[in-house]
Amino acid sequence: VALGLESGDNKILELANKKTSVEQNKKAIEIFHKYQIPVKGFFIIGLPGETEETAMKTIEFAEEMRGAGLTYADFYALTPFPGSAIWENPEKYGIRILSRDFNSYLQTGEPVIETEGLSKERIKALVEEARSRWQKQGKVIITGGCGFIGRAVAEKLTKKYDIIIFDRHHGKDVTKKEDFEGLTADYVIHLAAVIKGDNNDEILSTNVIGTLNVLEFCKKTGAKLVFASSAAVYGCPDTEIITEE
Repeated sequence: VALGLESGDNKILELANKKTSVEQNKKAIEIFHKYQIPVKGFFIIGLPGETEETAMKTIEFAEEMRGAGLTYADFYALTPFPGSAIWENPEKYGIRILSRDFNSYLQTGEPVIETEGLSKERIKALVEEARSRWQKQGKVIITGGCGFIGRAVAEKLTKKYDIIIFDRHHGKDVTKKEDFEGLTADYVIHLAAVIKGDNNDEILSTNVIGTLNVLEFCKKTGAKLVFASSAAVYGCPDTEIITEE
């Protein structure tokens, strides 16, 4: 099933006279997903009233729906055609038509309009960003992402996935539940841990509270969890070589 979802912002949908809402579009995707029907969504950047903020909401909405049943998405710059309301009266919609040469009116061509909030160049950049982000295989949160293993994992995955690093040296902390708010992810690779030290409160906070926050996030969003156990589970061995016995 192909759906013209157009935007992730209700005001933009209203200005475009779409007669739908973001919530209705979300519900439709979820229903199709329930019955295992693949959904392809089409989005437009540069609709009347479009700004940087509303365009990013569209990109983020598509990514959110990836985990809720949207199996494919594509993004295009607004192209007004003869007979459409925007073509006949672009000023009414805050649109400036830059070219009426139909040789430019290809889906893969340069944008032919700009809005009051977005230039032609910015619309093109946002379409390219949206397509690039969607073509990646998903979003991965890596906790402890600034550590030795975390950096290596992030470097390995960054070409195929959008990476979000959780590390107290990187601005997001697993011990703070609020740092997870508003985020979505397809996978969480949980590496954050305090292996040893004299600060028992820090060990408890990171290893226990932090792990609980990760588990709650995965339960809430449906993200798959990869939990890499710390070497601390082996205690303090007398030899450098540790067997699983």
